[in-house]
Amino acid sequence: MASSFASLAERWCAGTDVHRAGAGLSLSLDGHTIDVTVIDVSVEEIVLSSTWRATWNPGPMMPSLDELATTVAQQRSGLLRCSAGGGGIEVRIPLYLDGLSRQGFLDAVGEVGRAIAFLEDVAKGIAQNAAQFASLEADVAAATKASNDATASLSTAKQSGSPPPTHRVPAGGLQAWAAPDPTKEVVANLPAGTELIVVENLGAWAHVIARNGGWSGWVDGRLLVPM
Repeated sequence: MASSFASLAERWCAGTDVHRAGAGLSLSLDGHTIDVTVIDVSVEEIVLSSTWRATWNPGPMMPSLDELATTVAQQRSGLLRCSAGGGGIEVRIPLYLDGLSRQGFLDAVGEVGRAIAFLEDVAKGIAQNAAQFASLEADVAAATKASNDATASLSTAKQSGSPPPTHRVPAGGLQAWAAPDPTKEVVANLPAGTELIVVENLGAWAHVIARNGGWSGWVDGRLLVPM
């Protein structure tokens, strides 16, 4: 920043959310702190510039930086320019010093800051969605593993003939469902004393198979009597 404009900018920033920071500027905006570089183009022109870096890896589920740059430029002042490259987006706005006012200068810094703040909010939203998606993937993986384990246990039971039972049906009997969901169809009414093998637990539900491996279903595991 040329010394002549630096002293002017310092006076213009006094009492505002824009502060001198080394050779550039720092803007406090809605919880964001945004660094703005002042580039001397000529004695008549400067450029305010700030670069935002993407916090995610490129992929089909992630937004294109080129599309983001275009969106930001369309939302803000007509003088604002946004260009994607190097894993980020540079936001620039040119200022001609001839006739430049304090308000015009502060408005331009604000335009750059609001563009960067928008991009940071976008990144925050993507990070939150990515965490939720990762949690969902983990749940699906756990459910798939539990299902595979149950299938393997059922196969083992069928092959071994008569594995030892682990539980029996209590007095009064139990209903059994095809899935751990009471809204589904009841597939069996098990009489009291029926010996079962528990191969999986899911909350209060127990996935059970008959001693000979010829039948399986889901029951209220809290009611089963251990052998």
